Amino acid sequence: MHQRSLFFITSDYKLSEFLYFDLTFFCDSFESVSPEILKEIRGYQDVADKIIDEVLNGKFKGHTYDDLADFVDNFGNRIAGSVALENAIDYLGDRMRDIGFDNVHTENVTSPKWVRGFEEAVMLKPWRKTISVLGLAMSISTPEEGITGEVIVVQDFEDLHARVRDATNKILVFNAPFDNPENAIKYRQRGAIEGAKINASAVLVRSYATYSLATPHTGLMFYDGDVQKIPAGEISIEDAELLYRLQKKGQKPIVHIKLRSNFESDIITRNTIGDMVGTTKPHEFVLISGHADSYDVGQGALDDGYGVIVSIKAVELLKALKLKPKRTIRTILWTAEEVGEVPFGAAQYLEKHLEELRNNYTMFLESDSGIHNVHGLIFNGTAQAQCIMQEVLQLLAPINATKLYSHFPRLKTDIVPLMQATGVSGALPATDADKYFWAHHSAADTMTFLNPRDLDICLAMCSVLSYVLGDISIMLPRAVVL
Repeated sequence: MHQRSLFFITSDYKLSEFLYFDLTFFCDSFESVSPEILKEIRGYQDVADKIIDEVLNGKFKGHTYDDLADFVDNFGNRIAGSVALENAIDYLGDRMRDIGFDNVHTENVTSPKWVRGFEEAVMLKPWRKTISVLGLAMSISTPEEGITGEVIVVQDFEDLHARVRDATNKILVFNAPFDNPENAIKYRQRGAIEGAKINASAVLVRSYATYSLATPHTGLMFYDGDVQKIPAGEISIEDAELLYRLQKKGQKPIVHIKLRSNFESDIITRNTIGDMVGTTKPHEFVLISGHADSYDVGQGALDDGYGVIVSIKAVELLKALKLKPKRTIRTILWTAEEVGEVPFGAAQYLEKHLEELRNNYTMFLESDSGIHNVHGLIFNGTAQAQCIMQEVLQLLAPINATKLYSHFPRLKTDIVPLMQATGVSGALPATDADKYFWAHHSAADTMTFLNPRDLDICLAMCSVLSYVLGDISIMLPRAVVL
């Protein structure tokens, strides 16, 4: 699929800015939003209060947590190509039908299938220690006997290029700190490419995480067709720093690694789609979404089981309250988000439905940015759309979710290719992003990491937004996409 430039309002930033301390949007152009529209938005306060009260104090209190626990406890992690994912997709479709969604169906998606095998890493010298490791998705295997060799630890690509002679034929370790998500991710994604260029035998990357209890993380890595492929994995922050300290003392750690995996034939998986058809504008849409697949560690509760359940529960809640907006609320449960540089499910849906997405949607919402301390939206859209959304968010004052952040991170989510191609506004929940990266793509991504209150707040916010944006007289202004 052709990639268009995003219309992101963005700048370079530090981790603290990614955590939403410095990039709050302040509308200075209320004259571009008519007083009639502002009055109309404020007129939804009673409805918003009703939705919020039902979630925090009524019959829906705690239900999102319970439903999510049922989902991830029954199916576990759900990588593309797994039986667990396909069984989970069947379950989600049945759940939507039971609730009373309209037009529930699936659409096929072609995805690669990568299967993790046996993995181990052991430091043999200067003393023996088991190293926590996870192979990176799409990495080739080590030889069956593994790789044993001296380690060289570098801090970044610049450090590597200054030490090319030292790194040749060694196991290369990137000990790059998590300064911000967009910078830190490049060592996971490109570490094997840069390592192969200097003839390293394998690459181990410090986990893409903000905190660790000896927990390795995983994620997607890339190869370059012009460079030899070498195996790649992630190790815990603690082990990366240990190897670095030993090297600084003049010691030469020896490590043995074995990372086994298989590439299988491309598989067919499925996006799941269901509607709450609008009353008077059924061919205009608000999208709410999450992705049903996960990595093959943990339970996939944080990434992104909660987004799937919230996207279903929002419609269930509105139906229970007999609140039906003018526009159609469309829930899409994406598939194969994790295993592609561009999410496969979203990209292939875009190819099939480009004109409808471009012309008939007012907003793309996705819950895939963490769940802790939801306090607003990370929003991508025109200045006028931001002004409108800033006013809509004031309806969420009872749950302190009123902040609008105009820096949309250049990271992979399903709605990014949709925004790129259409100019339609998109948003993710604004959360405690630092905590998100504690468990992201690790064995710690379990129900124990989540709590019912955070899930209730997210459900209340998504339900209010989907109803108001679906019912208000205008659609959000679109950006021009060239």
